[in-house]
Amino acid sequence: MIETLAFRYVAVGILLFLTILLIIILRHIRLKRNSLKSSPPLHDKITSAKSEDPRSPNDISTYEDLYFKERYIKDRAAVYISGDTKRKILGVVRRIGSDRMTVTSYVENILRHHLETYREEINALYEARNSGKLL
Repeated sequence: MIETLAFRYVAVGILLFLTILLIIILRHIRLKRNSLKSSPPLHDKITSAKSEDPRSPNDISTYEDLYFKERYIKDRAAVYISGDTKRKILGVVRRIGSDRMTVTSYVENILRHHLETYREEINALYEARNSGKLL
């Protein structure tokens, strides 16, 4: 009888702990959502400003043509990204790209498109701080 009573107290304690943990997690999620809603990210502002650009990938085939081209890169250099970003990019390439498509090609295509799309802005920022054009 005493063992059964002790077991019930332990079970109630565990349930109480899990309930409090769930409340904390839900509050954290709600706060995160509210902070995301209150201020749009900078990349959204840039994307909407550049949406008039005819080179922007507005449909699936254009996106695929722009970013899923296989590239051979003979002069390689290391660039570090977070593990989370790498996992996401790897997932995209594995699930959407062809069997020969590589993360290196995908990232190269994204960066080339970015540099081409924002060439004027990059040069303007550079010229404001230096003389001449960067790209």
